[in-house]
Amino acid sequence: MDFSLKRTHELVSACRQIVNHMEVSGLQEQNLLANIKQQFESCEDVFAQTESEDKILPFVQLKLEELYKQIEELQSYTHQDYLSITNHNIEEYEALSYENQLNQSNVYHAKIDYYSTRKLLHNIEKIFHNMSN
Repeated sequence: MDFSLKRTHELVSACRQIVNHMEVSGLQEQNLLANIKQQFESCEDVFAQTESEDKILPFVQLKLEELYKQIEELQSYTHQDYLSITNHNIEEYEALSYENQLNQSNVYHAKIDYYSTRKLLHNIEKIFHNMSN
């Protein structure tokens, strides 16, 4: 496996780990997250079962284009949830000490889910950049 393919696989694996730790509220958000998880799993399966870079990259690129749109949608939900749960005072909440943030576990989890979606989008952008080089 060449370096760019290996790096793409590492980033896809990192994304899968992130989504596996996310928990969202709302049936629509849960269904969207479940679909995102399944698509990352299918990308991982392609890496495990296919040896040809010429077959892996087009499949992964197509999946990631779909995933990017879905994660943007999920990010919108998680951002709204985070805003709502902090009464539109995200900056005030994030100014609290780490311990005080943890004491508000439902708010802390909303924060983590929102920032997780940002990290997912960032990783996918890295993959696209990696594939174009």
